[in-house]
Amino acid sequence: MSLGRAPVVVGAGGGLLGGSPRAVRALLADVADALGGEVGASRALVDAGWFGPERLVGASGVTIAPVLYLGFGVAGTTYHEIGDPVHVIAVNTDPAAPLLARATLPLCTDAAALLAELAPRLRGTRRGIRADVRSPDVRSPDVRRSRGTVTERLRAVTGVPIGPVRAVPPASAAQAASAVLAYLEECCG
Repeated sequence: MSLGRAPVVVGAGGGLLGGSPRAVRALLADVADALGGEVGASRALVDAGWFGPERLVGASGVTIAPVLYLGFGVAGTTYHEIGDPVHVIAVNTDPAAPLLARATLPLCTDAAALLAELAPRLRGTRRGIRADVRSPDVRSPDVRRSRGTVTERLRAVTGVPIGPVRAVPPASAAQAASAVLAYLEECCG
């Protein structure tokens, strides 16, 4: 399956830098495989050589429109364009990360620690995304048809709100992994 057509995208961001590239990529692949998805990366990880340009998600990379997007250490700036997913799970230690404001499940925790906790819990399972999750009215927005400045158009596409930081309480990796599993069970089947 191509990244652009994947119903689930597990996004890797700069918050994962500092760990072992091989180990982190393996954990991301385990999570993506268990959820029937693909791994995408932010500019920081592509520039660091962790992933090739074919895995770059965003305005200068692959356009995606998944049903479920999990962003591990992804800040979610306006150029990290993820379409209009029904479910967004965002993991970041920075409570001001734009993706946390957009997330349906925001988690303020260390992304690498959460991956290390979550991957073994998902390993050996296969969770598909229910076909009825996406509303027939949900469409991937087209940045070229939007009006306004480039930043305003990208903000419209990504859904990142302008305004105060969303309060997200810190959580341990174990708590966050339990929250992700409960969310997946409730919302995605």
